[in-house]
Amino acid sequence: MFYLERFGKLIPNPSDPNPNRLSNYRKHKNALNTVGLALTLDVRDVPKFEKMNELISINLLFIGDDGGFTPLQVSKHPIVLTE
Repeated sequence: MFYLERFGKLIPNPSDPNPNRLSNYRKHKNALNTVGLALTLDVRDVPKFEKMNELISINLLFIGDDGGFTPLQVSKHPIVLTE
């Protein structure tokens, strides 16, 4: 699930009426380096994933009972916005 979410952000396909279909991303399955990582990525492995995929910055937030956000993992990678 984690990797599919990353594909959706990295390789959007606005012309597809069903962009969440797995078939849209199979051709890109080697775009991310996931060697040695589990399919369901543990929070502790996020820094390793970022180190292996230098163009990706990941921040994880927890939604508390009060509806507020608490950071679980804040990326140490600089966030670069591109058009």
